[in-house]
Amino acid sequence: MQRVFTEIIGKPLLRSLIFPYFLFMLAVSAADASTNWEALRLQVSTLPPPVRTFVFVGLISGWCLVAGRALRPVWRDKTIPFLVRQPIGSWEMSARLLPSLVVALIPVVAIWWLASYGTNPVTHYLGFVGLALPIILGASFTSVGVLCVGVLALALLVWAYSYTGYAAYLGMVATPVLYRSAASFIRSTLTAHRSPAPREMSSASVIRVLVRRDWQSIARSRRQTLLELIVGNLLITLLMLGFRINAADSGRDLLLIACILFLIAALPAYRNLEIAKARLGSQILCLAWPVTCFERAVALIVLTALLAAPSAIPLALLGSHMGLLNWVVFGVFVFSSVIFTATLFSRTLLRSASSVGLYLNLLLFHGVLISLLSPWEYLLLAAAGIGGSLHWMTSALKRFATQTGTGGAA
Repeated sequence: MQRVFTEIIGKPLLRSLIFPYFLFMLAVSAADASTNWEALRLQVSTLPPPVRTFVFVGLISGWCLVAGRALRPVWRDKTIPFLVRQPIGSWEMSARLLPSLVVALIPVVAIWWLASYGTNPVTHYLGFVGLALPIILGASFTSVGVLCVGVLALALLVWAYSYTGYAAYLGMVATPVLYRSAASFIRSTLTAHRSPAPREMSSASVIRVLVRRDWQSIARSRRQTLLELIVGNLLITLLMLGFRINAADSGRDLLLIACILFLIAALPAYRNLEIAKARLGSQILCLAWPVTCFERAVALIVLTALLAAPSAIPLALLGSHMGLLNWVVFGVFVFSSVIFTATLFSRTLLRSASSVGLYLNLLLFHGVLISLLSPWEYLLLAAAGIGGSLHWMTSALKRFATQTGTGGAA
């Protein structure tokens, strides 16, 4: 039974937390370049109790909401009703869930470490880290009552801990009680309010459904390609962090570094788009759906932007001191790269052969443009290119719809 809990809940939760953990590590790495952590801990220990409570409850609750959202798709697994029907009590349910949920508590430990200046580490962590569990569970099945009770209990105990260390012992007592109560809501909530997928999709916009379908076709066909994209983006982010810490580059030099690193990180993105094309075929325009070519074009742009975001966002944050104009130019560079990529993909939909070579030439040409042109010249040329690309993309999708017999999608 414990193995079933781990396979159905633990592993999917860990996979869903990969990207949030990546962002968390990125934020810590960026802050580490200019932060004296010991001095920060000392400064936090001198904060007034209300301010200290607000800071830590906000940070911990924010992460718990992220972890709860990552756990939410797990409850829609087809095997969950099997677990819910098992004759196990709330305490046993809590104990079997605990190893799967522990993977979401690492950032909570890191956040609570800032409040550990001059305290006993054993009682300090045991008394408060576990209080995040009912908040995560409440956020996962959108139970406002469980969520509010967990946040309120955490706030009261952190506030009391600012005055006396004995509040940690109260936390040790409150954690199993609150956690068991939150776990007891799982059976009743999932039995009474289990939402089928059709209802969720019927309330979504067409663009959102298209992007979700395309993303799932990529993830289910070849996860290795997505993993390569994530690992490559992480390496590129570390390189940018190294430039920021060790080099004295700024202004246009830093802009060119960020643009080149982004182009390198974007290399695997086109392979993911071609996986979606191979998986969906003519249904990439949704034969049975009333989807216009404009909606399909917007969905394609959003999907390409999602593939580019894991590298573009960290590079933009780490290159924030390149200057406002250069920072805007980098944003336009990323956006235009997304538009150009989506346009090239739409114009090669009718080709059976891979067009990765054309994509590499496109990236090379784009990199040469940003290197040779001044910022204002590039902005003007990029604006014209984006407008023309949107027209070419829509016309290419119309041609694809006509030649594949999906004529209603015009």
